[in-house]
Amino acid sequence: MAEWGFEAGNALIDRYVSSLYEVGKKTKNERRIAKELLLIKNTIVEMDSYKKLLKRVSFLAEEGLEFVDFLRNNLKLSAEVSNFLNLLLHNNRFEMIIEICDAYAAYLDKLDGKKQLYLTLAKEQTKTSINELLNNLKTVFGDKIECVTRIDPAIKDGFKLQYQSKVLDYSLKSKLRRLRTAIRRDSYEN
Repeated sequence: MAEWGFEAGNALIDRYVSSLYEVGKKTKNERRIAKELLLIKNTIVEMDSYKKLLKRVSFLAEEGLEFVDFLRNNLKLSAEVSNFLNLLLHNNRFEMIIEICDAYAAYLDKLDGKKQLYLTLAKEQTKTSINELLNNLKTVFGDKIECVTRIDPAIKDGFKLQYQSKVLDYSLKSKLRRLRTAIRRDSYEN
């Protein structure tokens, strides 16, 4: 699922998320932790060359400690989240923080029964057509959905819908590829 920038089923990220959730559950702060993780993610991704920064912070202890102190002080992070960031630093895994933030939010959504859908469209749609599509998706997936959309002109027409590890590809590009394969197969058989 690299198309959306994440990999389904990363066991290490899952372990970090479940451990952080258990800590939050004990202190009844699961939602506050989610808000703090979102703040951390937004702060980091707004920085120039943040991926390089995360790699550097992950492997240079002094810079890592300074960066965690910067986040702790500027975002007023709780002890649970601060300790978690220190744990990531200690394990040289701080560059995973963005994926962990996303996975934690997705985990809470899953517990709440919310389904995360990813929709790729060939071009911008009107608000009416998007609402109509969302209503149709709600009849299939239920009312608790969140739909993240993006535009990709390469699919030519139609759409792709991803839910968990399943992808429904109704793009013109995909249909043309299937047609080409069928024509080649038919040519070889004759």
